[in-house]
Amino acid sequence: MATISDDVLKKAETLQDEARRPFPASRKIHVQGSRADLRVGMREVTQDDTPGTFGVEKNPPITIYDTSGPYTDPDAPIDLHAGLAPVRQAWIEERADSEGLDGPTSEYGRKRLRDPELARLRFPRQRPPRRARDGVNVTQMHYARRGMVTPEMEYVAIRENQRIDELEDQRLLRRHPGQAFGAPGDPAPAGQPHGSALAPPNPTTQPGTVVEGVWPASASIVGHDVKLTSGPKGVRNGQSGPASSGYRYKRTLKKPGKYTIICTLHEEMKMTIKVSG
Repeated sequence: MATISDDVLKKAETLQDEARRPFPASRKIHVQGSRADLRVGMREVTQDDTPGTFGVEKNPPITIYDTSGPYTDPDAPIDLHAGLAPVRQAWIEERADSEGLDGPTSEYGRKRLRDPELARLRFPRQRPPRRARDGVNVTQMHYARRGMVTPEMEYVAIRENQRIDELEDQRLLRRHPGQAFGAPGDPAPAGQPHGSALAPPNPTTQPGTVVEGVWPASASIVGHDVKLTSGPKGVRNGQSGPASSGYRYKRTLKKPGKYTIICTLHEEMKMTIKVSG
């Protein structure tokens, strides 16, 4: 049974104002679902600009988890006496597979409810409990197995998605290629500038593979080039011009052996492609 102390009740008004205060450099946002009463709270965090050699790179805000409910939202109505709004109440009632009770069903709970000494400890607003109707399963797993998509499932899907389908800046979707440390893997023939390195690192491929250098969005401030500095006997070295994002450079690796590729503008950007014969 929910209880609240006299001290908390006296401080409720002050606490309600504090509960609305947003976190620094961020704001509470809500993603709308398929129905008016399905709004998923998330936090949009502002990022600082990234300083670069030739200027400043603007960084877009990112969306992260926010499980604080209505709190930290300056526009949310907060009433600590009443508790949180019953977000799922309409969803549950629409399914018509549960029923509300007049009060607690256990003898212990009923005794506590009748005890006048406990009246001052209870929240002013009480919600009666609910139970499943006879012979009915009311779990989300049961609904899913029946092929139902409940509002609760949609809510979770939107939250887990974190607005990734609305992400305009694809740079935020990049991930580091990792390091295999000698372990065998699938051929990865395409080399591309990746921050301060060429990715993927030291791939293995087959003769006749077309290696394509791709300058990603991060190259818009600092340009890159691609130079083949060494290869099997008889292979002509080659070099692209410096360019920024959107530029592509292709080279067909026909002979078996090792090909070394570098960015002449950034000495640390180097990779060796092994063409197995």
